[in-house]
Amino acid sequence: MLNRRNFLKTSLKSSAAIPAVSALQSLRSDSLDADLRAVRADEALAPNLVPLPARLSAPDAAPEPWQKRVRRVGQTNMTEHDPAVMNIEEWADYWHAAMADIVFISVTGILAFYPSKVPFHRHGKFLNGRDFFG
Repeated sequence: MLNRRNFLKTSLKSSAAIPAVSALQSLRSDSLDADLRAVRADEALAPNLVPLPARLSAPDAAPEPWQKRVRRVGQTNMTEHDPAVMNIEEWADYWHAAMADIVFISVTGILAFYPSKVPFHRHGKFLNGRDFFG
């Protein structure tokens, strides 16, 4: 069986192994020299980096206006029947649970949900003369 110890014993006795080892060493030194020359050429072409300025600290969120702190927006579109059946407290609880920063509620459109004096702007028939948003 050929193991490392037997291989070394036979290679030292053999004169053919020595030229092969020296040839490998010469190949290695030539390839290393070529690699070093390539690295040095790359270093000559490398850009001259400019140091960056110090990083700015994070801005304090307190002085920001509320518009810049808005992250979640909700929207409810009213129908003509909503003034008769809508539970406003449940909707307020819903939007609070959803953690909405802003809630848009349509108060007008084809129908007016408030007393309007605009000609031909029809009031919702379930308002019964009241101002749903007043």
